[in-house]
Amino acid sequence: NYKPEDLLPDPQFHYVAQPAIDAIRSNMTVMRLDGELDYRTASGVRAESVVAREFAGTWVVEPGVPGIWSLQDSWGSASALEIEASGHRFRALEASGNRIVFSYANLLEQPSSAQDYVQWLADYREWMLVDVPPLSLASPASRRRFMNLVDVLCDGGAVLHVRAAVASGRLFDGVDALLDVERTLSRLLLLDVRA
Repeated sequence: NYKPEDLLPDPQFHYVAQPAIDAIRSNMTVMRLDGELDYRTASGVRAESVVAREFAGTWVVEPGVPGIWSLQDSWGSASALEIEASGHRFRALEASGNRIVFSYANLLEQPSSAQDYVQWLADYREWMLVDVPPLSLASPASRRRFMNLVDVLCDGGAVLHVRAAVASGRLFDGVDALLDVERTLSRLLLLDVRA
């Protein structure tokens, strides 16, 4: 995916990865693999994709102001829920069985980590993220958290339903270059687009 020195690039946490980086560099040969074709986007590959591990879901474009999610989207016998991870509290709009609904702001505009998402994925296999703005309007930290969330859910073979103001291919329009944004966009192409 990227060279060892780029692991956990956030300066606040990079020191945590440094011992692993040192071990990789001293015990392994690092090779760059960067082909032209992204097989997740190739015709006929989706169903057989090993990378996707059955990652599925929907992307619904609902332009408008925050608050586009409504009770008609409810999964039924659900209720709001506060969940905790890493000492932080998060408000889910709904939780029912193995399904959970978050607004973009409630989940990603406050400190959270990939480890939090991994922890919750054990209980919640189907996620809905609503009120997703064009990411040029979101904080830089929340953009990275969004990318981490997509990685965790894709790698974990979860189901993700997104309700966003723009199409997935336009989500990062107007945002300065981000490490791994191409991987995120490629993974989002695995979601069914609904009108």
